[in-house]
Amino acid sequence: MVKITKIKDRLYMPPMKKYEVYGKFPWKIVIQFLLIVSTTSQTLLIVNRSTTYSYNQYTLWNKVFLNKDVEGSDTSITNSYNIFGINGLKSFVQKTVDRYYDVNSFTIDDYDYHYSSSGVKKPPKLLFQYYDNDRALGKGYELEYKLYDNDLGPFSSPDIQDFMDQVKKFEIHFILVHKLDKHVNLASRCYEWNIVLKFDYSYHGVVEAKLDPKRQTCGDTNSNPLLRQSSKELPVA
Repeated sequence: MVKITKIKDRLYMPPMKKYEVYGKFPWKIVIQFLLIVSTTSQTLLIVNRSTTYSYNQYTLWNKVFLNKDVEGSDTSITNSYNIFGINGLKSFVQKTVDRYYDVNSFTIDDYDYHYSSSGVKKPPKLLFQYYDNDRALGKGYELEYKLYDNDLGPFSSPDIQDFMDQVKKFEIHFILVHKLDKHVNLASRCYEWNIVLKFDYSYHGVVEAKLDPKRQTCGDTNSNPLLRQSSKELPVA
């Protein structure tokens, strides 16, 4: 191999041209190519794992909070649930609240909560959109309620039929925390799941419920920078 003596050729001559003229094999290009292949492969593998984790969690939330009666092979995700009667609506909200406060009775993993300063689990929030907010507020209804196992806000009221006549849409919001073993190869050892149940009564007749869970990292993140890249929000459905 001939030594490259000209500074201009050393600095500006393309690697393949150096190989043709001086016989200098372009090792740097090969190494950079291998690094790109390795990095891309790791990233795709990590994103796939993160997506699989999110999908599995979504399947769980769908079973626990939306399509509560599905079992076994019936757990294919159907992101809607229709409610046709007042009693069915009250029962659905009651079950959702009960399962939130006792979620680990319905799961294999243990999930944690956000707590108030007094150490009490933060209650789910019930948010309403009325056809006429002024009219609804004038009747004493509120835009936001807190839900407890023994207090479902307006769904504990005897005049629920009149109340629902005012309602266009409503949502139940709550947060669950999932702490993972350090050997689980994901971007984080802790994920916070912001779960929203959306109810649409815009055209009356039937209340359509849908599930909208989103995740974000909490606590320690993995030291691998490639894993940290996959901590960005990924679609779960």
